[in-house]
Amino acid sequence: MPEGVNDDRTMSTHLLEGHLTKKSGAQWKRRFFVLTNDCIKYFTRQEETRVRGQLELNANTKVIDYRLKDFGFQVISNNTALMVHADDAREKERWMDAVKEAVQSLKDAATGSGVLRPNYYRAATSNTVFEIDSRYEVEKPIGHGAYGVVVKAKDHGTNPASIVAIKKITNFVQDLVDAKRIVREVRLLRHFAHENIIGITDILPPPTIDDFNDIYIISEFMETDLHR
Repeated sequence: MPEGVNDDRTMSTHLLEGHLTKKSGAQWKRRFFVLTNDCIKYFTRQEETRVRGQLELNANTKVIDYRLKDFGFQVISNNTALMVHADDAREKERWMDAVKEAVQSLKDAATGSGVLRPNYYRAATSNTVFEIDSRYEVEKPIGHGAYGVVVKAKDHGTNPASIVAIKKITNFVQDLVDAKRIVREVRLLRHFAHENIIGITDILPPPTIDDFNDIYIISEFMETDLHR
């Protein structure tokens, strides 16, 4: 669990936050914890923005009782165990349920399960699950980069059906600098209309504002790129 990481708390969805007491070596220290969609972070005090440590969650994360301490539980992820205890049984149950729910969401994303919006479907390619409008028929992956994976798709919303490229950028709001760059790129491309510039034709909305973690950008399809 790396320490001393700067954190902008406004850039991630907080599922739960509050005080827990954490096992640190032979000592127990009270810390302020924040649970996001894929991470548990803790701070020395609630008003601090500097992360003292964090544990990344994934589809294989386990949440179990820690019986050596009253109201204790542990989160085991990536061969690392975070041992904490709550102030009472109700608070312990609230935290364990919230972490389990976050892990289940990660499992759903990895396996392509979970509740879908009407007229949406999931397609897995290049170890990435796309959740997109059924008007777009995913055909094959065509590239990937620092910001996401791109697939070739058929747009059945046009007559005749046209070929488009769909870029999925995952967790784009986690990094403030990257998020600003992505928003700037989208705003610029939305205004361009030139035969030598690939234009954006659509942006898929998130399920809800609280679930705005991934962004899907649909653009015109090109048969080649500058590397070829």
